[in-house]
Amino acid sequence: MDPIAPNSEQDVIRFTPAASSVDFVHLLRQSYWTEQQLEEILPLMIPKATSYELITALTQHTATAKRQLIRLIHVFDSMQERVAASKSKYIAKCLDEIHSLDGKYALGYPMDNAIILLCQKMLSHEIESLSSLRIEAVMHNEEVLASYLSAAIEEEKTAHAILTEIALQSIYFDQAV
Repeated sequence: MDPIAPNSEQDVIRFTPAASSVDFVHLLRQSYWTEQQLEEILPLMIPKATSYELITALTQHTATAKRQLIRLIHVFDSMQERVAASKSKYIAKCLDEIHSLDGKYALGYPMDNAIILLCQKMLSHEIESLSSLRIEAVMHNEEVLASYLSAAIEEEKTAHAILTEIALQSIYFDQAV
């Protein structure tokens, strides 16, 4: 089951005030900002990619970023917190690198590889952030919230694995030619 939205009254997240620490909310807001940025930047990277597999992966992850935003909105609502974004300095640096790709890399394998590496850096950071949020939710016995975060983590890990596979295929293909 993909827990994007609560399915029944039983599934509605009830996040206790004790669990809503300042650090948790800050990390949640950074994750929200990151997903907003990914939703905007991924479609801009698609025309730069040349590999069909990479284009497909970027397109699919754009949809994943939208699902992640919906999940995070549900988490904010459950905490009775205002939905807000907080800039992540690490992701901001990655985004700056993405914006400067055009002049640095030739189209084809060099550009595809640069896109893959930058996306993997951002995904790794998101996996780490979401894992921290999940640990906090588990510590406060917030099982439904933990399942939301687990689903988000799995989606990010899947996207990371797909990008790794694409990169490896490119390397092996290049060596075979």
